[in-house]
Amino acid sequence: MKHLILITILIASMFYISSCSTLLPKKTIEEPTAIEPDSEEPETENEFEKFELLNISKGEHADKIVLSWEADPEVTEEIIYHIYRADKFDSPYKKIAEASGSTWEDINTEKGLKLYYRIVPVVKTDELSTEEDTELTTAISTPEKMDTDHSNFGYARSSYPKGTTFNALTRTYNKGRPKMSAAERKKANAEMEKLKERVMHPIKLKMMLAMVTPHMNSGRVIALTNFSQVVVDKKNRLIYLFDKDYTYTVVLYSSHVTRNISSRTNKALYTRLVLNSVSFSVKSDEIEVTDNEGFTRILPSYKSLGLAAQYFPKTRNWQNETMIFPTRDKELQREIQKAQGSPTR
Repeated sequence: MKHLILITILIASMFYISSCSTLLPKKTIEEPTAIEPDSEEPETENEFEKFELLNISKGEHADKIVLSWEADPEVTEEIIYHIYRADKFDSPYKKIAEASGSTWEDINTEKGLKLYYRIVPVVKTDELSTEEDTELTTAISTPEKMDTDHSNFGYARSSYPKGTTFNALTRTYNKGRPKMSAAERKKANAEMEKLKERVMHPIKLKMMLAMVTPHMNSGRVIALTNFSQVVVDKKNRLIYLFDKDYTYTVVLYSSHVTRNISSRTNKALYTRLVLNSVSFSVKSDEIEVTDNEGFTRILPSYKSLGLAAQYFPKTRNWQNETMIFPTRDKELQREIQKAQGSPTR
């Protein structure tokens, strides 16, 4: 009987302890813990979230990113703010500056580049040390070394380029073929022979340009060129073309170009063609793109009606060497037909 009573008491005690444990506050290891200066025990409240209250400009300025924040009115100590930045979505934050006020401007940016920020408030304390009066700082909270919550981002605005008229562009088409070695000339001749069937007849080319010219004069269509980088989205059959400073992008929807620029045999040839091309483009919304190195940019974008490409750029014989790679975007094609007054199917 005594044994039964002891077992009953033991089971009841274990149940009571288990029930109480579910009521205890759980420590969240993902959140940084706030530590007040000269306190004996860490505070359980996360001061980092309370202090941040961060606003970041997103395209409001062309040459900078502006950060502003609001301090907790309950904190009476003198505060400075450590500013951390991550240049990629999956990269760690690094401290880049300190600020004593409630605003700060990042002028060390690239147009369109998406940057991620954290603000860490720090209490200033003046204490005596072995050296002369030294200002010591005690961090209230710190960001994680690798913080995957990149919701606080900003970017400096890129402007839409003005483009050029095709007549102005063709005036620069006055080059001859470059000097080449015998091997280079043999390769070029073989590749141009392969492309021969895609070269547009000069009369058809002139007709096409005649249809596009009124829209270019009105500014609805602009000619963009001098591309330096191409990125392929094979799954969606999209080609992204960038200028050398990554300030805007041109998007072409084309199964033919995507397929060839993604193949082993034609990749170098088609990359050459699209980088030597002129894009007849219409303005579109801003677009977010991530390059092969993981940098994300929010850029002005254009939809390409088609690319007029050459094997050798800007040669005086362009009317006999130009290839046209039109868009396969059905909606864009309908817009073109509507603008030209043609019936749609």
